[in-house]
Amino acid sequence: MNRRRPLSSRRFDQAGLTIWEIMLVLAIVAVMAAMAVPALEGPLATQRLRSGAETIRAAWVKARVEAMKSGEVLTFRYSPETSDFMLETFAPMSGGTNFAGLEMDATAGTSTAQPDATLPDGITFVESETMSDARSQYWTMQGETAEVAEAAPIFFYPDGTTSTASLWLGNERGHLIRLDIRGITGVVKVSDVLSEEER
Repeated sequence: MNRRRPLSSRRFDQAGLTIWEIMLVLAIVAVMAAMAVPALEGPLATQRLRSGAETIRAAWVKARVEAMKSGEVLTFRYSPETSDFMLETFAPMSGGTNFAGLEMDATAGTSTAQPDATLPDGITFVESETMSDARSQYWTMQGETAEVAEAAPIFFYPDGTTSTASLWLGNERGHLIRLDIRGITGVVKVSDVLSEEER
């Protein structure tokens, strides 16, 4: 003869089994997440590097447009081995003549157009190369600012031309990306993400 278990007992067993199943599923999910996170770090770091390059490209386009609209010379400066950069406007003053035909004083004043701008987390400036010409030498002699030191500035002129320059960004995984700006047209090209060996 079959003896039926009380209803309350059956409910208790079913509830216990369900809790055990949930704990097992959660443990499996946690293990899978722990295995997936390292696999995702590489693509995320690469995406941050591309985002950093896009940040600089947008800043350069903005500086070129602002220089043409305002009739002033703007510079892009950065701190090497950091993620800090800034755009500066060289304010026109009286006396002297610059290469854009603006009246200038013997010393140039500056006003900060974009203070304390930074790249995404983990992305830093590696190095840059700026072709020197008569205009850039002239503006460099007119006055220096110490807020962002060391790196040669990239100039943006009211006629739409810029310095011809190359800039490298890097991430903590040793990947690099290069930006090139062409002086005559102001066109910016961004490379693919490269390793140290591919560079």
